[in-house]
Amino acid sequence: MEPDAVPSTKGIIVQILCSLVACAAILSPGMNMGYSAFALKGMRSSLDLSTDQETWIASLSNLVTPIGCLLSGPILERYGRKCTLLLVAIPCSIGWFLMAIQPTLGRIYIGRILTGLATGLASTPGSVYAAECTLSTLRGYLMSGSTVFISLGILMVNVLGLLYKDNWQIVAGIGGVVSLLVAALTLVFLPESPVWLLSKGYESKAAAALKTLRGTSRTETIQKELATLLSNRRKAETIGGGEGVWRRLCRPEAYKPLIILNVFFLFQQLTGIYVAVSYTLDFVKDSGVTQDIGFIAVMLGALRLLVIFVGTCCSKTLGRRFTAIVSGVGMTPCLLLLAFDRYSSSHSSVHNNLPLFSSNSANISSYSLLNTSLSSTLVPLLNSTLTPLVNSTLPVSGTVAGQTSWVPVAAIVLYIVFSTFGFLIIPWSLLGEIYPAKSREVACGITACLAYLFNFAIVKCYPYMSRSIGSYGVFAFFGVMALIGTLFVIIFLPETQGKTLAEIEQYFIGSHPAHSRPEEEVSLNGGSKHNGHPKTPIVKPANPS
Repeated sequence: MEPDAVPSTKGIIVQILCSLVACAAILSPGMNMGYSAFALKGMRSSLDLSTDQETWIASLSNLVTPIGCLLSGPILERYGRKCTLLLVAIPCSIGWFLMAIQPTLGRIYIGRILTGLATGLASTPGSVYAAECTLSTLRGYLMSGSTVFISLGILMVNVLGLLYKDNWQIVAGIGGVVSLLVAALTLVFLPESPVWLLSKGYESKAAAALKTLRGTSRTETIQKELATLLSNRRKAETIGGGEGVWRRLCRPEAYKPLIILNVFFLFQQLTGIYVAVSYTLDFVKDSGVTQDIGFIAVMLGALRLLVIFVGTCCSKTLGRRFTAIVSGVGMTPCLLLLAFDRYSSSHSSVHNNLPLFSSNSANISSYSLLNTSLSSTLVPLLNSTLTPLVNSTLPVSGTVAGQTSWVPVAAIVLYIVFSTFGFLIIPWSLLGEIYPAKSREVACGITACLAYLFNFAIVKCYPYMSRSIGSYGVFAFFGVMALIGTLFVIIFLPETQGKTLAEIEQYFIGSHPAHSRPEEEVSLNGGSKHNGHPKTPIVKPANPS
């Protein structure tokens, strides 16, 4: 959309609503992401699952999601944004209903595969649609729409899990109905992307779509907008005309953001953000919280959704890059504090040898201290000395008398806040705007594919990691990855806030000597140096070369 055009109030409302409907396609897949967190508890009792079967149920969707991501690119390019959004409902609804109606382990596996495929198909079209159909002034808010609906879906499934407890089949049925309702809204209300229509030569249909999105029927306004889109399209075709898909991906404006964003997604997964989604109850338990876990999971889901809105507004005013840096800087100490707390709880002689996690009086006669059996003389003395202390004092870590201490609660709440604030939303926000138009569909598919492969690996490995190196080792690993990921963002991630799609593309082209003229230096804010007077960029990251 033309960045300098001043839309009507109706146009702004239409753009917002259309973008939200497009991004809502991932609402039901978002429910699928959080489904295993509560459903596994009921499935354990009704299906007698082994640990390996549980990990497959939790991670199988993520294994298949990359296939949907790879398919979404060609489907987006050939059949359009709206058709791709509608297609999501087919595997999604079938998968949910397979798990809802007379489920067996095999039907659950198939259902998770189909809903995972739908998640992949829904991962990019909403962001692409929002990027192509909204003004740059609105794009910063609406590009996070997919992340908002994913988190809303996770929150919905947590609330439904709290309401229906072990009735995971009912929740699966609700997930299928949600998918069909969103598809109906898309079919009735959503216009096709004018950018895609122009790429296929449908100028009259593109003009009609622009009229809807602009909220005006003024011919001169529509024609001016249409001329701008056509000009941008011709420039893109001139730059990459006659090139194949992979040849276009080898150009600097494509491969540089591709590398940067894929590595960013890798660090997103390695900080445990989606482990906290797929294993919410277990993740909360591992952090040292022992009471009201289901309620806490719902509160964390609500907090995550709230922080997404706050983070989106901050990324609009402070920039994507700065928001991501704040997120990483906040996550790191929270995770390391959790690691230290869990390590102290599991290795302290008090925690190992005294029943601090019981509401009964401290009777240590059956325990050993520092791996040495206590003598019959020392045991009564320690019992009489430590029982009042244990029953009256709440340590900073662990639990006493059935109570959860404040350290793990505070650390996990702050971790959810900081991780959601930047590392969760920023990579997905960048997905639809950082890639050039000629490579956007394929590049988005590749990036989303890799993101979910990373997701599958960490979700599949988490229970085994927790068992082999302990919860403190897992949290320490996540903390170190958060630190390294933050350094990566500081060094390599450019700022995109306030830039048009053309300016973002030109930044990566301009930083490569083979694609920029010596007399013109493209700055980060889209300005250029003319006659020795450069425009100053808002933030100057390291050269992504």
